[in-house]
Amino acid sequence: MLENVRLKEKLFMNDQKKLKVGIIGYGKVGKIRHKCVNAHPQLELVSVCDTNKDISSKDGVVFYSDYKELLEKSPCDVVFVCTFNKFIPEIAIEAISRGIHVFSEKPPGRTLEDVQSIYKAAEQNKKVKVKFGFNHRYHEGVIEAKSIVDSKRFGEIMWIRGVYFQAADGHCRIPRDRVRSVLLSVLGPWRSGTGDWRAAFLRSD
Repeated sequence: MLENVRLKEKLFMNDQKKLKVGIIGYGKVGKIRHKCVNAHPQLELVSVCDTNKDISSKDGVVFYSDYKELLEKSPCDVVFVCTFNKFIPEIAIEAISRGIHVFSEKPPGRTLEDVQSIYKAAEQNKKVKVKFGFNHRYHEGVIEAKSIVDSKRFGEIMWIRGVYFQAADGHCRIPRDRVRSVLLSVLGPWRSGTGDWRAAFLRSD
């Protein structure tokens, strides 16, 4: 069955034209997205925008210092928005209004109004795909925490305190039992009326 799915995906990709990509914000994350684009057979980077004037056009990739100029002049099908948080809503809405698909780093905005404005723009341009990189939703720990909440094992959850660990190279090699002990020491011996929250970690194997 899995082989059939992969075959269908391969056939689908062969039928699609390459999407022309623009990256807005070419710092550390923008460069990471550049590598992602290069690694994908259906994507082609055509333009980059950044306030750093030391970046220049090369290898067929055109450089812009103004994102509106990129959106207006570059033949982009999709843009990757990799700027500081405060610029994301403005750029995303401008791209959406021009019929350009958007993949943006999280968060969608700094306020509820920011997010609502992006949602409104997307609703007015339903053919445009708008995605935000909430990659942590796919982390094992987050998936497990969500399953615990959904199970109602501890009743109705009133609040959650989260602690996030990440190694310098992006790969956490701390043994699971060690992670649990660290979490217990950080969160303390708090108990709810329906059970000990620590059991969520101790019984998760």
